[in-house]
Amino acid sequence: MDENNKMNQVEEESSIDYAALWAAVKRRKHLYVVVLPVAFVLACIYALGLPNYYNVQVKLSPELSSKSSTSSISALASQFGVNLGGGANAGTEALFPTLYPDLMNSVDFKTSLFPVKVKLHKHINMILRHGCMYAIFNNNLLFHASIPLNADGSLKEVEIAPGIKCSGKELLYNIGMLIRTPFQTDSSEEERKYATDFFLYLWCGPDSPLFDKSKMATFERYFIADKATHNEEKGNYFKLRDNEQIVDNIMDAFEVTGANRHIINGHVPVHVCNGENPIKANGKLMVIDGGFSQAYHKETGIAGYTLVYHSRGFVLVQHEPFTSTLDAIQKCNDIKSTTQIVEMSAHRMRVADTDIGHELGKQIKDLERLLYAYRHGYIKEVIPNK
Repeated sequence: MDENNKMNQVEEESSIDYAALWAAVKRRKHLYVVVLPVAFVLACIYALGLPNYYNVQVKLSPELSSKSSTSSISALASQFGVNLGGGANAGTEALFPTLYPDLMNSVDFKTSLFPVKVKLHKHINMILRHGCMYAIFNNNLLFHASIPLNADGSLKEVEIAPGIKCSGKELLYNIGMLIRTPFQTDSSEEERKYATDFFLYLWCGPDSPLFDKSKMATFERYFIADKATHNEEKGNYFKLRDNEQIVDNIMDAFEVTGANRHIINGHVPVHVCNGENPIKANGKLMVIDGGFSQAYHKETGIAGYTLVYHSRGFVLVQHEPFTSTLDAIQKCNDIKSTTQIVEMSAHRMRVADTDIGHELGKQIKDLERLLYAYRHGYIKEVIPNK
């Protein structure tokens, strides 16, 4: 009984009487109205007077002093299924791929993308309005990099969506439609996400008509010294594009006709310094990527090409590197160019021979049929009521 009484007394003492608490607050409300604002102001003055303290987290990655140390790390990582690349001759840089996610999530990296994203968005809009994956002008097939091929030169089927495979002209057309999906409001969220991922695949995918290499080794070239890791094996198109029959098969697949038909593309710089010729497949394929960017000048030995197409044929202009403005002023050096005649035709091309001329010819025939129908009474003249 004594224990039960003690328990009840403890419960009564531990319970809170909210009515009595509120009555006590009301009795001293004038005191609280004065004291609380004063305490708040004093606390703010004290807080503002304190020095600022910042929390900084730093992730350090030590530079390796020798190639042998890199080799040991690569060997250790390989035991856990991680391939750092480069084997025994990997680079000595401190920036490892494991740090890339932290760099990409940093505020500095994200803010640096703001102007890039605006410019990129304008470029993409222009491409979607005026361009696509390929074009045919005056019996010339134009595309950026390649047409995916099998080892025997036949058109390779590429899966662009789950269960959907296509090749050649159909492949490039469907890709052109797919990359427009993220910008269409009537597409589902899932379709837009997939199309966005495929857009990124086009940049560096092995079967991408805009890339067509085994991998993109940009990071390896920057961060790994061993040049064996820098290799980007080219696709079958680049290996077989000097074969005239295969080039003819590609143009047949794209329904390019005419005696003087050609393929014009770029993407892979022509190594002129190694004796490579930009004219391939007995003049039916022209590679006009001569490395216009300064970063390619040492690799190609030139500063790019300009393909001139006129009524007589094709002329390829090869530009030499521009050293500097100072040399141009002091030594009177300018961008030197070498002209190479690719193809000259005995028949001079006129407007009627071009795509625009063919379209004008069709319009003229339509007007002649309309005039014939009017003159022979098939179309009745309607005199408006005055």
